[in-house]
Amino acid sequence: MVEVEKISHFRECFGIQMNMRDLFLDHPGIFYLSTKGNAHTVFLREAYERGCLIEPNPVYEVRRELLRLVIMGRRGFPNGNAGPSREGVPMEFVAD
Repeated sequence: MVEVEKISHFRECFGIQMNMRDLFLDHPGIFYLSTKGNAHTVFLREAYERGCLIEPNPVYEVRRELLRLVIMGRRGFPNGNAGPSREGVPMEFVAD
């Protein structure tokens, strides 16, 4: 947790041309920006090292797994079967 104003002093050292606050707002999955009172505080949500996620947030792990299953769709079922039974599922949730 660091105030955005303190990080802004290092913009030139890191070669960052844009406003730090805008940079944090453009990457909501990595940074959380708190605006409590007059202070803007930034929190690191996910840390990366050489392009690899160091310690993933459990919520994001579940979302990524759900996305993987949605993309997989029916491909996991042999012979093109519709898969599990659809009994009791409202029609608006059934995709054909």
